[in-house]
Amino acid sequence: MAWSQKLCRGMKPRMSQKAANGSGDGAGADASKWLEGISHEGLRCVLERVAERDPDQTEFLEAVHEVAASLQKVLEKRPELLDAFALMCEPERQIVFRVPWLDDEGNLRCNRGFRVQ
Repeated sequence: MAWSQKLCRGMKPRMSQKAANGSGDGAGADASKWLEGISHEGLRCVLERVAERDPDQTEFLEAVHEVAASLQKVLEKRPELLDAFALMCEPERQIVFRVPWLDDEGNLRCNRGFRVQ
């Protein structure tokens, strides 16, 4: 049994049925597109987890998909590197901060800022 099959063996699909069917709204509606063109079973498992964890982060999901698609051939030859790819999909730290400001009418406003590393 291939290493990627061991990784996914016994795992239930983590993506919601609604997301997998492409129904609903927001990024979840396009969740199945993050698996298009990915034939490597281990990569599909990682992408499902990422899409479930961060359904609203379309730019991030797109970037993860592009990297996954380019790594398929490498991971077929070196499946032990799949763990490293899965770790790269998890941010090391996230910083959330507020940005208070006054608009032109003198109203106090507050926005949230994010930095993900």
